[in-house]
Amino acid sequence: MSNTPYQSPNPYAGHVPELPRDNSQLVRHIRLGFFAYCGFMACLYSAIALCCIVAMFVADFGSMNTEDRIGTVIGCIVMGCISFPLALLFGSGPFLPRKNWAWIYGIVLIAIGLTSPCCMPVSIPLLIFWIKPELRAFYSS
Repeated sequence: MSNTPYQSPNPYAGHVPELPRDNSQLVRHIRLGFFAYCGFMACLYSAIALCCIVAMFVADFGSMNTEDRIGTVIGCIVMGCISFPLALLFGSGPFLPRKNWAWIYGIVLIAIGLTSPCCMPVSIPLLIFWIKPELRAFYSS
C-alpha cells in the first residue's frame, strides 16, 4: 500500500465553483417578483373592497328578511374593513426604502399570502427566494 493520497481521474473533482460576486441580477429578479405579487394582491383587495361598497348600495334589501339584511350589511362591512387596509399595505410594498424593516415588512406581506390556498403557489417560491442572504444584505445596506 502506498502513502500517496488518492488522485481522482476527474480534473474537476474537488473544485467548487464560485458564485458570482455580483448578485444584483438575482436581487433584481426577486424584487421584480415581489413587486408583481404586491401589485396583484393590492388590485385583488381593492376589488374586494369595491365590491363590498357596491353590494351595500345595489343589494335588494326589500326582498330580504331582516336576518339576511343584517348578515349582508355585516358581511360587507367586515370584508371592506379587512380589504381596504390590506390593499394599502400591499400597495405600499414596492415603494419601501432599502432598510432592514422593509425586508421584514415584505416577509409579512408574503406570509399574508400564505393564508390563502390560491396564493400559495406564488407565495411559497417567493418566500424561499425572499429569505436568501443576498436579498437580506441588499435591504441591510
